[in-house]
Amino acid sequence: MTLEPSMKFFLACVTTTLALCVPTEPLQAFDEAPAGQTRLSDQPVDPQPSNPQPVPHVIGSDEGAGQATVGGGNAPNLPARSVYYDEPVSSGPGATGYRMSRDNIFTVQYRLDTRAGGLQGYDDGYTNFGAFIPMMTTPDSLFFTDIRALITNNSNGGMNLGFGRRWYDPAGDRVWSSSVWYDMVNGNSQTYHQGGFSASMTSRYLRYRANSYFILGDRDDFIGTQFGNTPFLVGNEINLNRTRTQETAYNGVDFTVGGPMPLLGRFGINWDTGAYYNWADAGKDGIGWMFNADAQLTEDINMGFRYRNDNVFGANAQLSLLVNLPDGRARRILRQPSIRDYLLRPDERKYNISVQRFAINDSVPLLNASDGSPILVANLIPDDIAGVVAAGDGSIENPFNGTDAWNALTGAQKAEFDIVLVRPGAVTPGNNFMNNLTSGMTIVENQRLLASTGRLVRDLDPNGR
Repeated sequence: MTLEPSMKFFLACVTTTLALCVPTEPLQAFDEAPAGQTRLSDQPVDPQPSNPQPVPHVIGSDEGAGQATVGGGNAPNLPARSVYYDEPVSSGPGATGYRMSRDNIFTVQYRLDTRAGGLQGYDDGYTNFGAFIPMMTTPDSLFFTDIRALITNNSNGGMNLGFGRRWYDPAGDRVWSSSVWYDMVNGNSQTYHQGGFSASMTSRYLRYRANSYFILGDRDDFIGTQFGNTPFLVGNEINLNRTRTQETAYNGVDFTVGGPMPLLGRFGINWDTGAYYNWADAGKDGIGWMFNADAQLTEDINMGFRYRNDNVFGANAQLSLLVNLPDGRARRILRQPSIRDYLLRPDERKYNISVQRFAINDSVPLLNASDGSPILVANLIPDDIAGVVAAGDGSIENPFNGTDAWNALTGAQKAEFDIVLVRPGAVTPGNNFMNNLTSGMTIVENQRLLASTGRLVRDLDPNGR
């Protein structure tokens, strides 16, 4: 706190006044010794010594004088001695601390990591809160467990669980890390599970990160279907257009290289750039470019920016704030951490699961309600030239060219069709639309005869002709 000049002058005046006005008295020793003397021993002192003895160099050197007994005799018991930390993990700036002399250290790091905006495969941000639990094996290496609870911005949940090993190379002043991960996120229409592997190296001027992600279990689901309202003929079937929405979870790999940002690295600002590749069994594969930047605001607070661009998910950007719950006030602001500090830093990876939705358009046949098989139509489009040779298979692409072609079928062949649809076809000048329709038709039980125009409606005799 900075004091104003007027306040400084006021305090100086008060101090001077007290120093000048407060009365003082001579120091007196209320004892048997003469004035101006203080007895420092239990031995009698000659009030007028003819040969003064020097004061002993240890006050109370005579037995019992100036001494106190702690924890012995009739003195009450004192609290037990606290645990003694006597093995430094390292010395000098950036030391990670001390560990117990006979046990491995478990110093839990509690972290809050919040992300604003989505990256490839998820539109909304998320927040996770977790604990990084290290176990020192040597002064330069540790195993760790990283467990996190994840909450998406649309109020869905998930979790991350990682196990790994880190070690520090003092000769090269670098930290190596490798870990395996399990991720579960239900922020989509389905709950997806993901396994992963991460590896990294961090040195003073260079760092790289490599990650892989593999979907476990179900990865493709249809989450919606819409049908058209206009039927059409395909072959011998009546079809409807169909649009389905498919949700697909993506596998992926990524790799970045970076380090302190030129000119700004001394202020704790770093950057990375690299590439990533995503693929799925039922989705389009894609390769993209990625960029990361982060600023170490204090030793406990890190702010980051991430950018992704690929041909599957497009361009995406995200802001992040990582807070390592502190054990005291910040001591370093906008400065690079020591390399050894990265033994306790979180892995730079994707903690969410990439999911994309696709619209799949196709057509499906209408089904017979009695047996679930497609409804089959025998298409008959008569040729306008009279007396043509019977031909066709009844499909819309190759219809029967007259009633003679239909009548040439066996009873079993006719029974395969549910509907016989007669259409007029094109009639050229000088021809009759009734050409090739004069021989009559026989249909079987539960078979329907339909015409596409009223000009072809006929009465059937009792035999179905």
